[in-house]
Amino acid sequence: LLAVGNSLTDTIDGYISPVATSGGIDLSWNRYTVPGIGTWVYDMQPTGGFGVSNVQTAVKTVAYDHLSFQPFPNMPCVPSGHASESTAQNRSDAVNIDQAWDDAVGVNPNVQLWVYEAWPPTPTEGYSNCVTGGGWLRDPSIWNPSSPGSWNAAEANELLYMEAVRSALIALEPSRPVPYIVPAGRVIRNVKTAV
Repeated sequence: LLAVGNSLTDTIDGYISPVATSGGIDLSWNRYTVPGIGTWVYDMQPTGGFGVSNVQTAVKTVAYDHLSFQPFPNMPCVPSGHASESTAQNRSDAVNIDQAWDDAVGVNPNVQLWVYEAWPPTPTEGYSNCVTGGGWLRDPSIWNPSSPGSWNAAEANELLYMEAVRSALIALEPSRPVPYIVPAGRVIRNVKTAV
């Protein structure tokens, strides 16, 4: 497993190994995380993060069984399209993730791709952003959710965004294993509801 994202993805550090071990799974995993970064990190900042020293080199040379990417509410902040843009910050999350997926299948054609769904900001931070809706929207013709009236509604929009990224990846690579979503935001929503 290689998890690529920011500090929200990095919350697995220190937890994933003990959980895997408790289930009898011998997990070899690593990460590449940079605080506050979006999916463009793979193309534009492959070094300097936590974990592997160069994320592109790792993806191109290690036969990972699983590869996870976390979209984030900064650029590109659009789930699909914009493939011809000059920089990864202006391409979509799906196009950016697909670049890494292309590299990963060169080493392991059956690599399983995951899209990591984080969670919205707290109400005091203002839970609306370009992923959850109600904030700046880069391309409303592609992503234009209703403005959330609650944290739960913002989380629902967040999950819909990840589903849109997943659908775009399936359209880009229909012959590859279907990507999955890590529903971390939905888990937090369920824990919040239970509490």
